[in-house]
This record gives sequence, structure tokens and C-alpha cells, in this order.
Amino acid sequence: MHKDAFTQIKTLIIDNSNHIFQDDTGMPYKYLKKKLEWSGQFYGEDVKPVKDFSSELYQADLDSAYKASGKKDLPFSLGYQWSTKKQNYVLFSKAELITNK
Repeated sequence: MHKDAFTQIKTLIIDNSNHIFQDDTGMPYKYLKKKLEWSGQFYGEDVKPVKDFSSELYQADLDSAYKASGKKDLPFSLGYQWSTKKQNYVLFSKAELITNK
């Protein structure tokens, strides 16, 4: 979802979702960090993408967010780096849902 061809689906997901759970190959962090109504909980450890996803998909802003956040351990192995346990996931939730619990 890092290419312009995914613009419509990114908009559809943001406009119609209450939560988004994804790794770094999902929607680029820059699309969600700009939206004040979304907040993120970071899990795991941010690492550079696997070689199948070129290093141009590396997100410096996501890496900074991981380092600044109260990231939580990921209690399972999943995704492209499943064998290394160096994986990352972010749970984005609309802020209004968090404050209305």
C-alpha cells in the first residue's frame, strides 16, 4: 500500500474503519500520523523491511515512533520476518473509541 495505485483503498480503509492492525508493509505510517483522530499502539520492534520489499519502503518516521513509544512485546511470531522475532505491528484506533471506553 506504499504506491500511489493504492490511494483509493487507503482512503476507503481510513474512512470506514475503527481499527487498523498492520505491519510495516501495510498503509504507510505517514497517512495515519497526520490524522488527529487516530492513535497507535506499537508492538514488537521496528526493523528494515525484508529484501522482498526494497529498502525504499523503510519508514524513518515509523522507526522514530517505535523508539519514542511505549512499545509492547509481541507474544507471537507472524508475518514476513516470522523466523526472526524481529517484527512490528501497529494497532491504530480512532481516538474517540479509546476515550469513550
